[in-house]
Amino acid sequence: MKTVSKLFVIFSFVFLTASCGDEAPQYPDLALSPYGVPITLPAPEGSQVEKSDLGGMFTEILIKGSDDYQLQVISNDAVTTNLDSLLGLQKENVRSERYFKEMITEDSDGFVYLRQVDSLNFYDFRHIKVIGEKEYIFQASFLGQFDQSAAEDMYKAAQAGK
Repeated sequence: MKTVSKLFVIFSFVFLTASCGDEAPQYPDLALSPYGVPITLPAPEGSQVEKSDLGGMFTEILIKGSDDYQLQVISNDAVTTNLDSLLGLQKENVRSERYFKEMITEDSDGFVYLRQVDSLNFYDFRHIKVIGEKEYIFQASFLGQFDQSAAEDMYKAAQAGK
């Protein structure tokens, strides 16, 4: 009887651990509408938000929450509103990067990937939302170097955006 109880505890732990992996980080919601982006997403308490217009063609929103949370949102007029096409373009761009190593996770609206510089691993992601005629591309900030856990947490926060 004791072995049955032990097996139940082990299976319960494995199940709970596995099922918790896809949840967005438990951060309060941060509205980006004051910065011209009609999206609210989870971000660490006290995150700083900076907005930059890049030549009138793109708008960049940088959300700095901590060393492990520096999320960049780039918005511009969508070349197409077809999400599959936009995702394909992002995959093509990422795969052509010099240090691209491999895709880690691929979903219908984004992906997490590995960049390898010498023997150092850095992770990044792309998540795409189309709202009206605008596309919003979420990615890790160029200012940081992120491990897999940090990149996946930011990716999940971007996916949770509404």
